[in-house]
Amino acid sequence: MPAWQIRDLIEKREVSPVEVTEHFLGRAEELDPILKCYRTLDPSGAREQAKRAEAAVSSGDELGLLHGIPVSVKEHGDEHLDHRPSGQRAAHLPRRERVS
Repeated sequence: MPAWQIRDLIEKREVSPVEVTEHFLGRAEELDPILKCYRTLDPSGAREQAKRAEAAVSSGDELGLLHGIPVSVKEHGDEHLDHRPSGQRAAHLPRRERVS
């Protein structure tokens, strides 16, 4: 289902941001050991944001285009920060060797 349809369901209160987040966290936890798509997952942070998104829906706030839709961020470039589950960041990781 496209994100815009999920967002419409959230706006209509047919599904909550918490339910959407739990669905996608479940899929990530199920498939990531096979696909290895995520360097780091932050389930507690995602759940916290989903609860805030749900509160905004409940209070009738104006919703953004992707309100309540979990997103992942792909790392690009040679240097990356290692995001620890505790929320603390480690020092920059070494540069990868460049391919000529």
